[in-house]
Amino acid sequence: MTDYPGKLIEAFRPRVIILSHYDDFFEPDRKKRPINFVPSARFYEFLNKLQGYTEYDRFEKVLAPDVGTTLFFGNW
Repeated sequence: MTDYPGKLIEAFRPRVIILSHYDDFFEPDRKKRPINFVPSARFYEFLNKLQGYTEYDRFEKVLAPDVGTTLFFGNW
């Protein structure tokens, strides 16, 4: 997809964006190492890119929960 995630953000104009990409299928032994973001996800680069698309009144925040975090969705 060209201009990812810009086109999606412009189309949906979310209040909250939740980032998650912990599924590192290339880790041979997950028991020895903690779960981390997939290196190719380039997390911080992606966060910086998001900032250029989230400058509208309705936008509130970007969340990047830790593994095992429980998210509660209530009265949005």
